[in-house]
Amino acid sequence: MRAVIISAKFTPGHISHLMAFYKLYLELGYSVTLLLAEQYEGRFSKEYSIEYLKENMVLPFTDIALVYNMSTLDTKLLKSLKRENNCKTLFVYHEPWYGLKKWMRDIVERKVKPIVLLKNIGIHFFAKRLLKYVDIVLLPSSKAEKVYENYDQKYNRTYRVFPLIFTDEIGHMPDVERKYLSFVATADKEKNFPLFLNMVAKYLPLDQSLNVQIVTRTDISSFWKNELDTYVKNGRILLQTGNDLTNKEVNKALLRSKCTWLYYYHSTQSGVLARAFMCGSPVIVSKAGCLQEYINDDNGIVGESDDIDNLYQLYRNLCYRNIDTEKIRQGFAVFFYKNSLEKMRKILEE
Repeated sequence: MRAVIISAKFTPGHISHLMAFYKLYLELGYSVTLLLAEQYEGRFSKEYSIEYLKENMVLPFTDIALVYNMSTLDTKLLKSLKRENNCKTLFVYHEPWYGLKKWMRDIVERKVKPIVLLKNIGIHFFAKRLLKYVDIVLLPSSKAEKVYENYDQKYNRTYRVFPLIFTDEIGHMPDVERKYLSFVATADKEKNFPLFLNMVAKYLPLDQSLNVQIVTRTDISSFWKNELDTYVKNGRILLQTGNDLTNKEVNKALLRSKCTWLYYYHSTQSGVLARAFMCGSPVIVSKAGCLQEYINDDNGIVGESDDIDNLYQLYRNLCYRNIDTEKIRQGFAVFFYKNSLEKMRKILEE
């Protein structure tokens, strides 16, 4: 039996998931090939069997085809594979469309810019085509399932909740100094980055024990507060911005994190949450979205308002706890690929 995992759109943050799906299907007894955009070249070790997408290429025979990281080419690729092989097709739908009214409300409340809505309308256009075509839709959380049922299940009623999966890139927890309140993600309004900056701008002068790191591929100049420059110069803010991040760089940042900011106003999945748990970092999350599903007293705290004083007190409360990295790592079990083997086996047997 053979499985092909397709990522025709390059996104470096999804490399870990592609590796995990590769290993998952190997352990289920499949011969596996990654069918990837050429920009992924050089990002994987030699243990992975890879073919890069080229014009007029002969697609590999397969029994299973899984689409990860949706692109405009996916429906065409799956039709070609199905025509040749009559294979079973799956699609990992990361962020289901959550309705025009909700998007318009977010624009009115200035949580997103209008250009973000236009971008997501385009994404949803291609997502609908793909949903209508694939055999099984995989949704990364119960929150994603609820959103999907409200708006997109009319396009495909065969869907299952299946977590974002990772290999364990840390293994034995190293002895490291945990020093920072950390923002490690795309820096935008959806992830409440301006709220994060407002909070640290207020409390850096008031709390001498506070150190902050911002690790993101985003150019943050449009959000930046000039009064924070002093703290960059004196080392209390560590900045790593503007370039693609490797898995090692992200893990290194999370290993030195005393607490990781995941206070997103909307989410149906987060790879940073799984990585934070993998690296033994507790998290602060909001009630919005899916992340609170995974939080307990050992690994994080849930905030209920956008009041920066309350949020900072939550951070301090986490810092006063004894951080037990092994207990935090227990939260990673949900996302560890080996713990999803039987779930995927059942999905494929349906």
